[in-house]
Amino acid sequence: MKKFKGKKSLLLAVSFLIVFSAVAAVAWQTNPADMLWTGYHRFKQAVTFDGSVTMSGAVTSSGAITGTTGMTVSGGTVNLNASSNNAVNVGTGTTTSTVTVGGTGAQTIAVGNGAGAKTVNVGSSNTTSTTTLLSGSGGLNLNENNNQPVDIGTGTSTGTVTIGGAAAQTVAVGNGAAAKTVALGSSNTTSTTTLLSGSGGVLVNNSNNQPTTINGGTSTGTVTLGNATGPAVITEVGTITLNNDAAAMTTGIGTGTTTGTVTIGGTGAQTVSLGDGAGAKTVNVGSSNTTSTTTLLSGSGGLNLNEDNNQPVDIGTGTSTGTVTIGGAGAQTVSVGNGAAAKTVNVGSSNTTSTTTILSGSGGITLNSGNTNPVTASTLGISAPRPTTGAGAGVTLNDAGSVRTQVYKITVAKENFTTAGVSHDLVVATMPAKTIVHSVLANVSEAFVCGAVCTTATLSATLGVAAAGVEYLESFDIDAATGWFGDADAEVGSKLDVAAGTNGGYPLPAGGAVTMRATSGTGNWGDGASATNLSAGSITFYILYSILP
Repeated sequence: MKKFKGKKSLLLAVSFLIVFSAVAAVAWQTNPADMLWTGYHRFKQAVTFDGSVTMSGAVTSSGAITGTTGMTVSGGTVNLNASSNNAVNVGTGTTTSTVTVGGTGAQTIAVGNGAGAKTVNVGSSNTTSTTTLLSGSGGLNLNENNNQPVDIGTGTSTGTVTIGGAAAQTVAVGNGAAAKTVALGSSNTTSTTTLLSGSGGVLVNNSNNQPTTINGGTSTGTVTLGNATGPAVITEVGTITLNNDAAAMTTGIGTGTTTGTVTIGGTGAQTVSLGDGAGAKTVNVGSSNTTSTTTLLSGSGGLNLNEDNNQPVDIGTGTSTGTVTIGGAGAQTVSVGNGAAAKTVNVGSSNTTSTTTILSGSGGITLNSGNTNPVTASTLGISAPRPTTGAGAGVTLNDAGSVRTQVYKITVAKENFTTAGVSHDLVVATMPAKTIVHSVLANVSEAFVCGAVCTTATLSATLGVAAAGVEYLESFDIDAATGWFGDADAEVGSKLDVAAGTNGGYPLPAGGAVTMRATSGTGNWGDGASATNLSAGSITFYILYSILP
């Protein structure tokens, strides 16, 4: 091996090309004076420089160049393994020193840059190795302006992926103007996705007029709001929609084994709708389990069932055997079938041995009070006192004592008198079979006056079982003045005359007509069509009768 020695560091200024062709070992050490090579030199052996070497020209070596105290290259481009398919190692092996790429000046540092497909590894997965990527205000950009995936913690990694630190930050995921699909969490096996916040809350679609879907699509999983240790409070100034446009899906609130209170609606003025909408719905309120209680309350606006809706309201119907109670212990007005429209109100049942009981306090039971319309009952009885039923073979009780005496009232005004003749007949009632007529009264509430053709002073009437009959009332004047007829024995007909011994009534076993005949002594009653010759007149008949059972 050849050595070049000197007393100080050798400064080798080479202004020409030096080519090392390693054949044998050459060692160059420092010597007392600088050495200047002015010609072309080729070394056929390995050359070792023990001091600092500065070369101002290009150096080409076909062998390995090894340094032990560092190397500084400046002034031009440094290419390592350019166009050579060999490895470039920087700070490898057992080195523990820092490897620095880039300096304090503004620079562009490209790692793995170029047209060819490359796998670039940054950092180490060995033991407690740490890899830190930092940036200035320009930010840290991954795949910027590049339509390729960015994977963080993927593959078979089980390590924690953390985005954001302990300081106040804005962390934006999927932010930007373009349409994006952002997926958070995993649906694999028992994966858990947790969204946490501080006092600012978790905001989903905040100030954004777009739908928020939870458990949408074909999901069959449970959606839980709140936990067993505290309430879940949902506050919104807009519309909250659950299961909107979902086909045949169930929305459960407070279901399962929960024992907590479910409250819908708050302290403010609200409209709370259950089962509202155009589709056909079955709405169940309350539970039939064991001792469950369902209470419907209202304020002064009242509790309205099917208001302004022409549909039935059923209470305690179907196969129910429970008691239905309307009204409580306090003073109340309970109205059934009240209102202006015509109504059919049924109270009680006619099935088999059903019993309907109507009770009252000291105020009594009032039927049609202040109302001129009839009260109709097929059978009405007084429970006590009653006759004692006789006993014995062939004895059958047919009626224990029904109330069957009634009053029939009918008014005939001047407009009815249109007969083109002096006799005007009108059947004022047709009595049913088994009727007993007890008495008849006529009240001329307005005296009859002829306006034309007929003569006022000649007008009279009778009441009997047929036209011109006087079985109920003898002839009485209807033109002289207002008044009552039938309240004197002389005015009563032959079938009701007490003096004649009619036994308190005129029986009609087969029923029959009660006919009024009005007689005009001079001139016709009317034109035979619709016009009357009367200018005034009205008469009311009262028939007191009983119908045998």
